Amino acid sequence: MQTESLEGKIVAVTGASGFIGSNLVEALELEGAVVKVISHTLPKESLALELEGVEFIAHLAAATPFHKNQEFDQQKCEEDKEFTKNLAEAAVKTGALKKFLFLSGTVVYDLTKSIELDEETALEPNSLYGKTKLEDEQILEEIVSQNSEKLVVLRATSVYGPGQKAAGLIPNTISLALENKPIEINGNGSMEKDYLWIGDCVEAIKSALLVGKRVYCIASGKTVSIKEIVEKIVELSKSSSKISFSESKEPEPKITVDISKARSELEWEPKTSIADGLGKQIVWVRKS
Repeated sequence: MQTESLEGKIVAVTGASGFIGSNLVEALELEGAVVKVISHTLPKESLALELEGVEFIAHLAAATPFHKNQEFDQQKCEEDKEFTKNLAEAAVKTGALKKFLFLSGTVVYDLTKSIELDEETALEPNSLYGKTKLEDEQILEEIVSQNSEKLVVLRATSVYGPGQKAAGLIPNTISLALENKPIEINGNGSMEKDYLWIGDCVEAIKSALLVGKRVYCIASGKTVSIKEIVEKIVELSKSSSKISFSESKEPEPKITVDISKARSELEWEPKTSIADGLGKQIVWVRKS
């Protein structure tokens, strides 16, 4: 069992205003860590000064290339990789760095087919977002790991919970259900994947900052179908929304994640079931 703590430690966080980042900052401050927010807009020459005395870095900032303008998306991803490179180079020069954590994702794998993922699964991203995450990993491997064994990468599955923007299956469905609007699902709802509660994700990040080594897949360890999620949201919200599905031309994939390495080495265990997590998120949306 872990005895170490981040209390009193200086932790730099990028992407601190985002969904995962804001939850992480809150948890770190509650633990007594000294949090330093690093903006991805900082020029290269300012990063070394900002990171002076920083022992731990949680690099969560990321481009989200989901716009209709492909050229714009590509530019944002190039800026993402440039910031990752500059941040890593500045970090290894400070002398105080103990751990550099990068939040990657299972998007670095091929998610178009049924597969059981672990840290050794072939890296075959099939989206611009996934390719950018993988290139970020490679940049950090070259810069940070070349200097030390201080790099840790977390490949997280889909994270959900309070603070999540109204995009994606869960927040979209909750929004529609609370308004009793029709819910239309693209496909027959049989696709199965893993969803990780934000609180469990934050705990994994904290553990990895202290004892992590190299790469870990983090997930709930349990798959759930899209149909089950939508029906559970309608049930929990006591909604009168009607659910409709479209026919799938091809079999929908089942994507499972093996988290045994994270369980063992990080002494971390996801605690929140999908039903409990959805219930909490519905309550949060109603109050917000």
